[in-house]
Amino acid sequence: MATVLPFKGILPQKDLADKIITYPADSYSLDEVKNILQKNELSYLSIIYPDFIDKQKTAPHSIERYNKIYNRFQHFLRNNYFVQDSDPLYYVYQQQHPAYVFNGIIAAISVEDYLQQKIKIHEQTLSDREIKLKEYLKHCKINAEPVLFFYEKNKSLQELITNIQQQTPVIQIERDGIKHYLWKSMQREINDQIYHQFKEMPYIFIGDGHHRSASSVLLAKELGTSYKSAQYFLGSFFQEDSLKIFSFHRVLKNVVIPSNLLELVAKHFECIEVNNDYPLKQGSIGMYFDNKRYLLKFRSNTDALDTEILYQYILKDIFQIQDIRNNPSIEYLPEYTYSIQSVEHLVNEGKYNLAFFTSSVSIDVIKKYALSNLTMPPKSTYILPKLLNALVLYSLENSIE
Repeated sequence: MATVLPFKGILPQKDLADKIITYPADSYSLDEVKNILQKNELSYLSIIYPDFIDKQKTAPHSIERYNKIYNRFQHFLRNNYFVQDSDPLYYVYQQQHPAYVFNGIIAAISVEDYLQQKIKIHEQTLSDREIKLKEYLKHCKINAEPVLFFYEKNKSLQELITNIQQQTPVIQIERDGIKHYLWKSMQREINDQIYHQFKEMPYIFIGDGHHRSASSVLLAKELGTSYKSAQYFLGSFFQEDSLKIFSFHRVLKNVVIPSNLLELVAKHFECIEVNNDYPLKQGSIGMYFDNKRYLLKFRSNTDALDTEILYQYILKDIFQIQDIRNNPSIEYLPEYTYSIQSVEHLVNEGKYNLAFFTSSVSIDVIKKYALSNLTMPPKSTYILPKLLNALVLYSLENSIE
């Protein structure tokens, strides 16, 4: 019984959308942000990083920084760079890649659904990061990056989405060969049907955005029910079979490699040197080390994820990496953007000491973990689509009220 509502979205003015909309902020280095803003002060990055605009330095996560973010956003509103819809709407979204297409809905979802476990999670969160995001939302009062949700197959909802897409999109832009389209669902009757389709779903699953969800819940608890818009948060919703799931490659740097590494690995894995591609599947992990490829076959029968096995018996036992979230010796490179061959090249260049490769997790496995209240190790999945920032914004002041 998921509560997914239309809301009064804030959209970039159509003629300025291409200048305003960005990738998520953590996609850029500070040097990249600086270079972008020198050429385009209308970028949404100018709101997130206002110090580059007024040249007055403030501390990250400070009240001073948050106030500047809020004020700059208000500047965009006053100048009609952003325009808020007067009525609550659903927003239909399409992302076109050369090889596949994603169709979904952007809407607001109830915090209460999270608390009642109608929203299913599969990843642990860090309390420190939750609190920082909560404070950001509390003071900046705007949410520009929706959580990625998925739901089980629903033919009726897909037909509603397709029908809305027959209209002319209100925004269409292209980034790096990927096309993004946005439509407004204006008809009350259709919006009622969308609402009821979601209401009949027993569960909705988080694909990506566990920290953003948890921080919204913290804020809702703090502010109380009198702040109605804060009792909901921004989401994008896609049918489960439309998602594309990739793995993360794990690479180690600045680690001491035991001289008997292969012997230590062999305690729990059959270690096979391979000349061609790694035949990756559940229970088999690829390792690149000393210019050689190895396939590590776990000796025990288990339903554990390869990422769990890799952590327990190699990263933790052999390399003494306890905290795989924050240890600077381990990095995660998404399969979607880094081929195995490119990672091997980075190891050969000396940027990393060695690399590990796993097969991708299926949507059924994600659902199994979520429904069993189990959590996966961090970076077990890299899920598409990845949405842009500031395509549709959600105001914590007045999006629902």
